[in-house]
Amino acid sequence: MNKIELYKDGILSFNIKTEYKKYNTIDLKKNASNYDYIIGILFLTEMNRYCKENKFIIHGYYISQSLINIFIKMCNLSLTTTDITNLYYNLSSNVNYINDRTNVPTIIKDKINNNFYQLIFEITPYIENVCNNNCFNDFFYVLLIIAKYLGTGETKNDPNLYKLSEYYAGIFNVCIAIKKSPKTDQLLFEEYITYKNKLKYSIGYMKINSERIDEILNYLDEIVKFYFESKLQ
Repeated sequence: MNKIELYKDGILSFNIKTEYKKYNTIDLKKNASNYDYIIGILFLTEMNRYCKENKFIIHGYYISQSLINIFIKMCNLSLTTTDITNLYYNLSSNVNYINDRTNVPTIIKDKINNNFYQLIFEITPYIENVCNNNCFNDFFYVLLIIAKYLGTGETKNDPNLYKLSEYYAGIFNVCIAIKKSPKTDQLLFEEYITYKNKLKYSIGYMKINSERIDEILNYLDEIVKFYFESKLQ
């Protein structure tokens, strides 16, 4: 079983457990496609990269399911305040979980706890833009900055992360457009390739390449290939 499937199974297993039902706003087994799970997997991949750098292991299933839920609701234009409340609730729950972990360095725990309010200040304007304008750029920035926060305790605005979020949003916007209205539009294909190349260049330049990101991009390629056949060869 590849790592993407392992990540997916972990997210789903957490989502359906009775003791975690209060943290859910959506039944992922009934409502999420394999494609939607990629959002949670991307978050876990980024968070785990920071955790590895700081030599500790945690899970981010509370947040990952909230992000998948928000993504689905954004795609369906059905996002509500309940979905956002759930994100904040799960963020707090994930921090509480980290505080209970004995393997997390004290210096990281202290930064996470001391900077929690700064994270809220940082992400709230972007979340407001997600709610008001269905802005995928800001959604992916929220995803990336929370991943960084849980792995490092750092919350400062990061232009590099916002640039990456722009590229991820561009890639997923094309996939969403294809999924909603399949058509072999050459301009749409070129847009996908442009954003993908910018993303790969940026993560290479920032030296944050990983096998998992490659797997995610390959998975998205398969979605695009389905409609554009051999054009990615």
